[in-house]
Amino acid sequence: MPCFSNGPTPGDPHYTQWMSDIATKFESFSHVVDYYLGKAKLTLPQPADSSDHGKVLDEWSDPLSRPGETLMPVNWDRVDPTVRQILLHLDCDGVDEFRLNDIANFIINKFLHETPDPKHLGYLWVLYRCFSAMRNNEV
Repeated sequence: MPCFSNGPTPGDPHYTQWMSDIATKFESFSHVVDYYLGKAKLTLPQPADSSDHGKVLDEWSDPLSRPGETLMPVNWDRVDPTVRQILLHLDCDGVDEFRLNDIANFIINKFLHETPDPKHLGYLWVLYRCFSAMRNNEV
């Protein structure tokens, strides 16, 4: 059995309730991300083109690389330390890898099955950077 759940899938009787429960956690996460990016006067990175859902999801889910074309220019040298501050904030709030995994599944489900919002992929990229750092005991 895998360590992390993929959550219920659309059509599962628990899917709607699960998405509703995780939506609150996503809102808290996105608030922290928006706060720190705003404080640093940065915008959330977003893909320039998100029409190929599979390709763009793969690209923006890789915690060890920077995504390709973005909607607006990104100063990655300033984004990386800001993501570190987000990570430290999440750690202080007791957010762990399991909660981040649930939020990641929420974002992926929203993107694939409901509203393909490119902004969600920016949150996903930040989330996976934080998730990777937590898994590697970098906090």
